[in-house]
Amino acid sequence: MNWLKALWARRWVRLLILHVLGIGVFGIFAILASHFWGSTCPSYLFFKLCCPYCGMTRAHLAALRLDFAAAFYYHPVFFTGIPFLWMIFHPGLFKKKWQRVLWWVLTCLLGAILAIAYIVRVCLFGFDFFA
Repeated sequence: MNWLKALWARRWVRLLILHVLGIGVFGIFAILASHFWGSTCPSYLFFKLCCPYCGMTRAHLAALRLDFAAAFYYHPVFFTGIPFLWMIFHPGLFKKKWQRVLWWVLTCLLGAILAIAYIVRVCLFGFDFFA
């Protein structure tokens, strides 16, 4: 049992467990929401408006199937989604000053790319482009 305590004392093990639990909770929510309400997006469920991330799940699933044409159809900048969320949730990993500056630059750049793609999609298709 001492090895279990020693393993739990490591920060990366606790972070890994939290990540797996978070993905599991999101997966359960996505399954239940799509089964009962037809959509996994909280913005679309409550307000009937597509959010900047609408289509991201379908795009990543298509990319996992190596169907990149469908992935770009569902969300044209799907490749920025996961790095942007990772950057938002892990700012503490960047300790040095140059790393923090790089973190800010990359986070703002990825956020701007997502915002521009959302504005273009809204201008072209309206607020319910996946309804």
